[in-house]
Amino acid sequence: MAIARIVELIGGLGTGLLGIIVGIVTFKDDFEISQRLEHEFHPVRDFLILLLFFTIPNLVVATGAYFHAVRRDSGIGRLLIFFGGAFVVGLFLLFELNAGYGAMYMIGLRFWPVVLTLLTAGISLAVREEPHRHKDA
Repeated sequence: MAIARIVELIGGLGTGLLGIIVGIVTFKDDFEISQRLEHEFHPVRDFLILLLFFTIPNLVVATGAYFHAVRRDSGIGRLLIFFGGAFVVGLFLLFELNAGYGAMYMIGLRFWPVVLTLLTAGISLAVREEPHRHKDA
């Protein structure tokens, strides 16, 4: 496997892992804030929202990186990388840059999945398809 494909795979898997970490940390923070403010906490609703907005798009990028780098399926791999990446970057711009200082307390945690997503997408475009080798009998 070429170095570029290894970096693409590491970037994709790092994006997926960071998506899981962002979801867990945000869930924990929401629980602690609701306890401190004595508000009712809805764990199923919050879990589904965090799963939908933070974890699933990052896991889509990780799956796309796997298909593109390991399985050498550039069609579905690039499609998953770019759709997941567009969602990750779009949500970052929506929640962090548009929300102002109130949402900036976790910008570092939410920034690195965007960086790894853009790295993965850029490398997936830079990697050239290797011609299939035919065995001569």
